[in-house]
Amino acid sequence: MIDIENHLKEFPNAVMVEKGGRIYGTWVEGNNYKSPKDYYGTYPPSYLRRVYSLIPNRGRVLHLFSGVVEEGHTFDINPDNKPDTIGDAEHLSTYFEPDSFDLVCADPPYTKPDAKIYGYKLPVTYKVFRELYKIVRKGGLVVWLCTRIPMWRKDQWFMRGLISVYVGTNKVFRVAVILERL
Repeated sequence: MIDIENHLKEFPNAVMVEKGGRIYGTWVEGNNYKSPKDYYGTYPPSYLRRVYSLIPNRGRVLHLFSGVVEEGHTFDINPDNKPDTIGDAEHLSTYFEPDSFDLVCADPPYTKPDAKIYGYKLPVTYKVFRELYKIVRKGGLVVWLCTRIPMWRKDQWFMRGLISVYVGTNKVFRVAVILERL
């Protein structure tokens, strides 16, 4: 499902290596001081293109904590963002059938102050992963973008990759953690 060669064709300056069944990489997004959607917390400009080039056969996609993403099935707690499904990520299995998704792209609030800007509480990561395990099909992937590596159960998820994501100078860098459902 992960295709490094395809990714490097589209992003030849990206650094990507595979070792022991895992990929490691660095994506330099460049300076972007204004959000393209005027929404606090949007993905870096080419982030989704990079994810999709790395996972070209992605099947059914869920954008978790979707904000203003306009593709795939969107899920957000804020109805003002007009997601396909409005709800709390700590209870995903109440909104979706088991094994509903092949790929989940998640960009949660990173800190309590970030969550406060959105007007909602900071989600509890291990609770979200407990729910993701129910709705992601076996072999499906979660790409979790955050400033810290999330908690997950090692008997449920295998870490397939770590990609550092830099968005410019004097900015906090993020990490895209790719987890495969066992």
